[in-house]
Amino acid sequence: SLKLLVANVGDSRAVLSKNGTAIQLSVDHEPSTERGSIENRGGFVSNIPGDVPRVNGQLAVSRAFGDRSLKTHLRSDPDVKEWD
Repeated sequence: SLKLLVANVGDSRAVLSKNGTAIQLSVDHEPSTERGSIENRGGFVSNIPGDVPRVNGQLAVSRAFGDRSLKTHLRSDPDVKEWD
């Protein structure tokens, strides 16, 4: 049988269309859900009214690669899911 592997980092999304219905296959990595990991790495999550939570008041995702100034506070490992 065929399997689908989906990997994502940050807010890169994987979406599948099945019979005209969109099915989200990935989860966004948001600072509010990974606050402990960010704080353990020496960063903080800002919660400014009217804005989304951000790592050190800058980045709106908790996992990324290529952002040199925030690298020490972020994770870059992807979530990997397998779909039948």
